[in-house]
Amino acid sequence: MAYVIFDKDRKGVERMKRKPSKLEFSDIGYSPGGSWSGICLEKEILYVYNSKFMPLPPPREDWITAPNPTEEMWDDFYKLLCDIKLKEWEKEYFDKSILDGGGWEFRIRFKDIHRTTVGINAYPNKLILDDRLIDPWEHLYEGLNNLTSGYYANQFK
Repeated sequence: MAYVIFDKDRKGVERMKRKPSKLEFSDIGYSPGGSWSGICLEKEILYVYNSKFMPLPPPREDWITAPNPTEEMWDDFYKLLCDIKLKEWEKEYFDKSILDGGGWEFRIRFKDIHRTTVGINAYPNKLILDDRLIDPWEHLYEGLNNLTSGYYANQFK
């Protein structure tokens, strides 16, 4: 999507459009030992966190600052959100047949995508992308990890 901008500070306005105004992702594991991990964009700084102790995320001072994503990384992430058809995701996914497992939440406000979606032991259905069956959840997870320059996945090692 192209933006036509009439403003003295053209670069500043374009830059604002390239980043989401909100990005929050959390993934919660309820199995024995549980964990709470996530990514948060706060005041234009991208953070990752992981807690081995449930039921709360780690204290704010334990969050790790991820490298600042480039404009190209933000563009790639936006394209990924379009490819996995995030706008069409349900507001809630829930599998009542599983008593334990995990949950997740994703909130984003990015260009023309404004979505909050959550899941308890359930995820969006697979879809066709470039003549291949893909798992949109796995693509989102990989895209978030790429956005953090690998910091998100590295916290589990």
